[in-house]
Amino acid sequence: INEVQKQSLSSIFFISNFKFLFDLTEYQSTSSSYIPLLHTWSLSIEEQFYLIFPLLLFLIFLKFRKYLVFIFLIILVLSLSFSEWASNDHKIQNFYFSFSRAWELLFGSLCAFLKNKNITFFKDYYFLNNLGIPLILISFYIFDHSLRHPSIFTLLPVIGTCLLILFDSKNSEDTFTKKILRSRILVGIGLISYSLYLWHYPFLVYFNILELLPVNKFLYIILIFIISFFSYKFVEKPFRNSINYKKAITLIASLIVLNISTNIILISKPVNLEKFTYRDNI
Repeated sequence: INEVQKQSLSSIFFISNFKFLFDLTEYQSTSSSYIPLLHTWSLSIEEQFYLIFPLLLFLIFLKFRKYLVFIFLIILVLSLSFSEWASNDHKIQNFYFSFSRAWELLFGSLCAFLKNKNITFFKDYYFLNNLGIPLILISFYIFDHSLRHPSIFTLLPVIGTCLLILFDSKNSEDTFTKKILRSRILVGIGLISYSLYLWHYPFLVYFNILELLPVNKFLYIILIFIISFFSYKFVEKPFRNSINYKKAITLIASLIVLNISTNIILISKPVNLEKFTYRDNI
C-alpha cells in the first residue's frame, strides 16, 4: 500500500495527525523530508478543534453559561500541563496529539473573546504590541530539534502572537510593530499564506528528492510563491467569496469523492510511486 494514498485519505478525513502519531513519524527527522503530506497534521488538528469546540461550547452554554470562560481556562491549563508532561518521554505522540495542542488554539479563542468584549487588563498598548514580535523572533532562535515542543517553552511564540492580536487597537497610536505588519509585502504574504502553507511542503519534498543546489532552492521559493498566488486568486478567493453556496458545496463534495475514490483504487492496485514515499529515500 502506497504511503502517499494513505496520507491523502487521512488528510481528507482530518485524521492525518493520528496517522503520523501511530507511525511514530518524527517531524524534524530526515525521513520527514520525504513525506509530501506531512504538513496536513496541523490542518487535521485545527479541523478537529473546529468540530469539537462549537459542540462543547453549546453544551456548556446550556447548563454552565456563567462559568464558560472559567471552564475553558481550566481546559487550557489541563491541556498545557498534559503537553508539558508528555514532552519529556512521549515526544512524538505529544507533537501530534490533539489534546496536547488544544491549549494553543484555546489561547486564540480567548483572544477572540477578549477582543469582542473589549476587555483589557493593561493600558500600555505601545509596549505590549511591540513586545509581540521580539517574543516570536526569539522563538526562531531558541527552538531547535532538542527543545521540547509543544511544552511550556511554546508559550513564548503563543504569548507573542496574542500580544499582537490583543493590543492592535485602531484607536491607539501606530506602533513600530503595527507599521511593519501593515506593510504591503507582509499583507500580501498574509493573504496567500494559507495557499502557501498547502503547497510548500509537497514541493519541498519533491525538490529534496531531486537534491537541488542552493541556487535552485532559491528558485523553488520563488516558484512556490507564484503557485500560491495563483492558487489564492483563482481557487481560494473565488470559493471564499462565492455567493452560490450550493454550487460551491456540490463542487467540493464532488472533488472529495473523486479524491477518495482515486486513492482507494490506487491502494487496491498499487502503482510504482516509491520515489514519493520516505521509506525508500532514507
